[in-house]
Amino acid sequence: MPHDVIMPALGMAQDTGLIVSWRKSAGDQVAAEDILFDVETDKATMEVQAGADGYLADVRFDAGAEVPVGKVIAIIVPEVPDSTGSERAFMPISTPSSVGVASKAPQHDVSTKIEPPERLSETGARILASPKAKRLAAEEGFDLGLLMSAGLPQPYHAVDLQALRTLAAVARDGKASDAPLTIKSQAPIAGLADFETWMASEIPVSRERIWAAFASASLRQATGAANILVRVDLPTAERSLSFRNADQCPMSRIEQAGADAPDLIVRELPGNRTADADVRGLEGHALSISTEGDHFMLALMFDSDKLDASHAREFVDGFARRIDNPLRQLL
Repeated sequence: MPHDVIMPALGMAQDTGLIVSWRKSAGDQVAAEDILFDVETDKATMEVQAGADGYLADVRFDAGAEVPVGKVIAIIVPEVPDSTGSERAFMPISTPSSVGVASKAPQHDVSTKIEPPERLSETGARILASPKAKRLAAEEGFDLGLLMSAGLPQPYHAVDLQALRTLAAVARDGKASDAPLTIKSQAPIAGLADFETWMASEIPVSRERIWAAFASASLRQATGAANILVRVDLPTAERSLSFRNADQCPMSRIEQAGADAPDLIVRELPGNRTADADVRGLEGHALSISTEGDHFMLALMFDSDKLDASHAREFVDGFARRIDNPLRQLL
């Protein structure tokens, strides 16, 4: 029996998904657990499995298409179609190249309007951004090309709008805004909770040392820095603790450092307090960690004169990955 591959809903407020890439081509044999394509929402890029064994047929949207949630985007058939109609079944439908042009699959009477995810910046460069990021930038009159010029990697999301506002102010006034640039991300709490439980049964390690090790490793990977001093502030601690090169020894052996000016401040905030308000005024770069539901919410506020925006984004992504899979820190 044919299996419909639909655009999944990866978030409660998600209306559409952006097909970033197809991992399989029309006509390929697939297993249910095979990664079929990558889809991007306003918050993340996720891998989507085929969901059924068979052959990929009737691919209705190319990579780059923005598709409504629940829309059939391809069909998996149990057997290789015979010669009658097989060419048509395996023919992908290209994304229209202009706004408002309908893409139609006659054999299934599918017709939809698609707005291309790529936009041209004022310099003519193509930009990949989520629907929400494009809408907010347009509403505020900002050019997403400023993020590209600053070195922030694509695709852009709504959380990148704060960085865009600051860059726009610099471009307009010729000087940096009082507000530092901000890059945000999130990571599930479960991974760290399981890791701390496991560590407690082996060698107990304080939360300060875990954050310091994650931050040092992520910053070193992003920037190539040889010497990194991280200060950690916890809401339950009586004082801040500093650690130097915390990623270069076992967590249980990380020693405290002196009170020199840190390269990075990591602040864990109680509950879901707004991160931005708590890190302003601090010297250097500051990563705040708050909680919302079952996720840690991360916000890095940094000085773009001292830390390249692309390195800042790589740092935040690396820190989030370590929270999601803490054992990678030990490898």
